[in-house]
Amino acid sequence: MQKVSDNLLFWLKWPLALGALVCLPGLLSAWSHQILGADQINGLLPVFAGVLGYGLLWGMLFRRRQAGSFLPTFFHELSHGFMALLTFHRVGGLRASWSDGGRVTIYGGTNWLILVAPYFFPLVPILGATCVLLGPQEWNQASLCGFGVTVSFYCFALASDIHSKQTDLQAVGFPFAWFFLPSANLLALGSVIATTVGGTAGLSGFIEESYWSSYQWMSLLLD
Repeated sequence: MQKVSDNLLFWLKWPLALGALVCLPGLLSAWSHQILGADQINGLLPVFAGVLGYGLLWGMLFRRRQAGSFLPTFFHELSHGFMALLTFHRVGGLRASWSDGGRVTIYGGTNWLILVAPYFFPLVPILGATCVLLGPQEWNQASLCGFGVTVSFYCFALASDIHSKQTDLQAVGFPFAWFFLPSANLLALGSVIATTVGGTAGLSGFIEESYWSSYQWMSLLLD
């Protein structure tokens, strides 16, 4: 199964990248209406509070070199490992350090989806969303604030991970990364936020507008 999935991903790499680029305007439209629209602002206020709170802590403390980077490194490597399992690879040990990076052992080689997983798969926000959706209703506002912290954590970690010396991005190629990752992030993170704040109806609305806006954009390009 591993070889089948790797071969399939090899052939899908650039079609998916080009499709992601074409869908970018539609995803931006869905974000503007379904995530950040006027009807959603009240529900997002505790999320914004968590985003802002972590942003302030990052500016005052976490961006300093002496603060280390154990948690961002740990979740970065965990994302590699999780995507490796989803594509039928066997995963060995995972190592994350305070200041010297990390490594996850993946047997049988790798593929581009494993390499770019930490740069579009919002693992920490998914964990935060799980706490909101499964937690007691009376803790909902506090849970949403905590979810905002996880979203902010993911965004700051992502921003620090994307640079010209990043070996994962060098391996997949920067043209592919710039084609694929913006849309992949908007789709993945938007889906998590829409579900967390609006439930299945929120997710349905976000996916539906993403689809139809992208379809209309592609129709304009083809006309």
